[in-house]
Amino acid sequence: MDELPGCSIQYLGDTARLPYGTKSRETVTRYAISCVDRLLDKGPLDALVIACNTASAHGLKALRQHLGDHLPVVGVVAPGADTVVRESTHGPIGVLATNSTIQSGRYQALIRAQSPDARVVSVAAPLLVPLAEEGFIEGPIVDAVLNEYLTELYEASIESLVLGCTHYPILRDSIDAWFQAKGLSVKIVDSAEATAKAVASILSDSQENGSSSLHVMVTDRAPRFSDIAARFLGKNIELELVDL
Repeated sequence: MDELPGCSIQYLGDTARLPYGTKSRETVTRYAISCVDRLLDKGPLDALVIACNTASAHGLKALRQHLGDHLPVVGVVAPGADTVVRESTHGPIGVLATNSTIQSGRYQALIRAQSPDARVVSVAAPLLVPLAEEGFIEGPIVDAVLNEYLTELYEASIESLVLGCTHYPILRDSIDAWFQAKGLSVKIVDSAEATAKAVASILSDSQENGSSSLHVMVTDRAPRFSDIAARFLGKNIELELVDL
């Protein structure tokens, strides 16, 4: 929304079947395809963003095959990997993500494809997702969980860190403060922000004179989804309940 102010966005959050980060490749791919088909029912699209690191890591190739050449498909892993490589000069690169995204090896492979000698330190941090969803973004509970996950990255003296889950940016300030308290300055890359810039580079010309709108669909009207959305967007939104 910030990168393309004139963009019309159709958003589908599969709240009934999350989290994706603990599920198998086959299940994630099947779920992602059903979500895409539901979005296409709403009408033609200019681009499709797979706004989930796990779905991007496991299902991007299958989704591109499913859709053919009809529209560009952008995942969140490649833009995040590209950006963290650009932000790094010599030190180790950290990847913080869900279990499934780490196990896919996609971040590691994409980073090393551009920087073969890079040392990549990958840490799965599944508890950060429920913390973000429950509104715990700072305080002793958050610090205790961060201490569990970030210590390995600190001990590796990482230079940069990619937040490989779209829940994690809401904890960015606390993550940065944890490293700062340890005396380590780390460049933090938000994979979602990097993806938004990648989409803007594709659609900027076509969206210049468009009208901004956001239509949010969910598969389960969980009250906390509205709370989380308000934290990210800074405003309340209306939800449409859809069935897949």
